[in-house]
Amino acid sequence: MKKADVIVFAGAIQDRYLSSRWKMFFDRTFFNNRSPYLVDKQIAFVISVSLDQISNLRQILEGYVELQQGNLAGIVTDEQDKSSEIDSLIASLAHRLIEYATTDYIRPSTFLGVVGTRFFVIISMGVCAFLFWSIMHSTERAGPTIFLKKTSRQESRVHFLILLTKIPAMRKEVYSKRIIEEMVKPLKKLVEHAA
Repeated sequence: MKKADVIVFAGAIQDRYLSSRWKMFFDRTFFNNRSPYLVDKQIAFVISVSLDQISNLRQILEGYVELQQGNLAGIVTDEQDKSSEIDSLIASLAHRLIEYATTDYIRPSTFLGVVGTRFFVIISMGVCAFLFWSIMHSTERAGPTIFLKKTSRQESRVHFLILLTKIPAMRKEVYSKRIIEEMVKPLKKLVEHAA
């Protein structure tokens, strides 16, 4: 996939989402959010479903492509009555994919791509920076995508925690036992207050 110029994802909907194998694929590519793997690639989805009834899935697919810095050429579904109409939509999508690939067309990011990227940077470089230390270093090398105010105390804490996670016993403790608890800790007070 990394060498391809055009990628077409195809699948069928099961329980208002793509299959469990597709879910696993998207979940396992989470680590690519700060090192996108679809940069400047033309992406299309061919899905067996009526997306008009599952608009959130359309938004998930659009957001995914934007977070990975690809270009969504289109989504074709089989909600048309006649197979000739579906064939025409697929042919039109294939033509668009080829045209966009040859002209290096990339549509500007929408709210989904901009906010999704900024949110991930805030999480990975803020409170949870020590959990995502490799991401933090790649972000620093690539240059800032969002400005975060950090105090020297926060930075010292993050670097200290990074050193601790390099010790095998501490790494196991943090990543196996405490990661979820620590990530939701700042939100607990907010939830308790709202209740």
